[in-house]
Amino acid sequence: GRSPTSESSVKESFSCDRCPLRGICETPCPPVEALLPSADHGVMDSLRRRGALFAARRLHDRICETRFLIEHRDVLTGRLRIVFDLTYKDGLSQREIALRLGVHRHSVGHWLRQALEVISDSAMGDAPPSLN
Repeated sequence: GRSPTSESSVKESFSCDRCPLRGICETPCPPVEALLPSADHGVMDSLRRRGALFAARRLHDRICETRFLIEHRDVLTGRLRIVFDLTYKDGLSQREIALRLGVHRHSVGHWLRQALEVISDSAMGDAPPSLN
């Protein structure tokens, strides 16, 4: 099998921009879909039903958004950082994170929304101290 390092480096280096099939692509392929947080994987079927071009554009938007969030995650601390990393870096669902941390799933969702707000506020230059 593949080592985790080589698989993750392939995953990180893959993008639609580098794909040799970009000109004829009609649907997001598994390597591109894998770049999304696990919460978005189920969304792809509904996007495909709306049309390949729409799906590709939406997928591209989600990948760009995810990259932006990961690049700006350094403003997060405490449980916001932990929940963010478990979601966006480890690909765990809110239920899986709740089980791992021993908290209710709704708490995980709340902390993840707070984390996204902190990153957004920071990117807009109005960064309050991170909520712990």
